[in-house]
Amino acid sequence: MRRMNNDFLGKLSICGVALLLSIPAVNGCKSEPMADDETDTSGDGDGDPTGDGDGDPTGDGDGDPTGDGDGDPGDGDGDPVMCDETHAPGDGAANGEACFANGECASKLCEVFQDVPPVEGSCEPAPDGCETRIMGRILDFTTRQTVADIDLRVAQAIQASVDPVGAAALASGTSDANGVIDSLSDGQIVSALGIVGLAEGGEYYLTATGLASPAVGTNYGPANAIHDIWVVPAQALTDWSDALMSDPEVTEELPLGEAGGVVGLVRDQATGDLIEGAVVVPTDANGSGAVIRYLNAAGDDFVTDATTTSGVFVIVNPGLGETFGVEVNGMDQGITGTGGSANGAIFTLIMNVSM
Repeated sequence: MRRMNNDFLGKLSICGVALLLSIPAVNGCKSEPMADDETDTSGDGDGDPTGDGDGDPTGDGDGDPTGDGDGDPGDGDGDPVMCDETHAPGDGAANGEACFANGECASKLCEVFQDVPPVEGSCEPAPDGCETRIMGRILDFTTRQTVADIDLRVAQAIQASVDPVGAAALASGTSDANGVIDSLSDGQIVSALGIVGLAEGGEYYLTATGLASPAVGTNYGPANAIHDIWVVPAQALTDWSDALMSDPEVTEELPLGEAGGVVGLVRDQATGDLIEGAVVVPTDANGSGAVIRYLNAAGDDFVTDATTTSGVFVIVNPGLGETFGVEVNGMDQGITGTGGSANGAIFTLIMNVSM
């Protein structure tokens, strides 16, 4: 029985896991020295009133204004990092102008909280401390409605693929009454493969959604790219596992969630409508051991040929970093996604098709 954890964004080899896990997740950012201030009354000439001679007003003597005593602006490691490559303004629309994606903005940050159907956002300033702003909405996988009071933990994809429960948080937040998440990372995110949102709360099982890939090297830009963040009801996983239990090709990979697995949707990118007749296919059909099933229209059993009106598919036993495409009416839609799997979480794979 396979119980190997698989990464979500799929660019690693097995021998690379230990190395990647050693990469720091968050770095601080370089700040400019503070100038002397005429309001300094301490007599030490440093421009702050504390009398410690360091030029910052915290009294810790380190010369940075955070009060953590490490000499850099906020992450506690004493190691300032420049982020001009990822956060410096470039070409594009000015702050306040309309946008749909980060790449349309000079700031590289489009303030938008949903992906499908697309909505117009606005270009906004990048965080001034090298952070990544995490924006999105939490959606119930079965109803596609927003959900309040869900806890989100942003983590390295590689860590989530090994230990989704214990993966360290790079950013965190709780969805508001409208299901919206808006949070900042703790300094610049550094992650070799990608970052995922691990969402859970109430009746929902721990669910992983890919959020972004690195902007430059292993460093992340001012904002995440994917904003529809999913949670799957634990009862749905139980019901689907029960329905699949009679299928000899998947029995050893159950129950979903506890034994990993992927649940996905095929939907119209313009409207969000679920698509019937879609076939999810491994991009390496000859070398794939993945088994794909489709939820029937009644929602109580699975079929093997294509999506029904439910639009839902399940993948068990995906290979390490395995990619999948989608065909509709026999035509390749030209999009791919990576199926991740880890014991103790359910991963999502959303195929947005332009019809």
